[in-house]
Amino acid sequence: MRLRSVLLAAALLPVVAACGGGDGVDKKTSCDQMKNAINSIGTLQVKENGEGADNFAEIYSGAATKIRTAANASEDANVKSAGTEVADALDELAKAQNSADPGGSPEALEASSKLATAAGSFEKHCGPVE
Repeated sequence: MRLRSVLLAAALLPVVAACGGGDGVDKKTSCDQMKNAINSIGTLQVKENGEGADNFAEIYSGAATKIRTAANASEDANVKSAGTEVADALDELAKAQNSADPGGSPEALEASSKLATAAGSFEKHCGPVE
């Protein structure tokens, strides 16, 4: 019985190694998922503008959730950190969007500044969003 357990463990070792031991998603996959979420912001904004709706806070918040999920799944600490920064800035932008003066409020300006900084960090670790 013990020999069977050892043989089973030895047989599964290459499978576990190939899967990365379950530690997380590879850098490229995480970056691609986050880039898709970022690209969806522009698409959804155009759609909202075309329909006359003004629910940008929901768009930013939804994208932040997708980005945070992809970042947290990454096995690369730098990608995880950069994605989390972008998601946090988008959440702040969503909150500012719900304020009385979303375009010119100090919160919106601060969130936009944080997003610009986070975007630089993101591009450093994941490349440009196309």
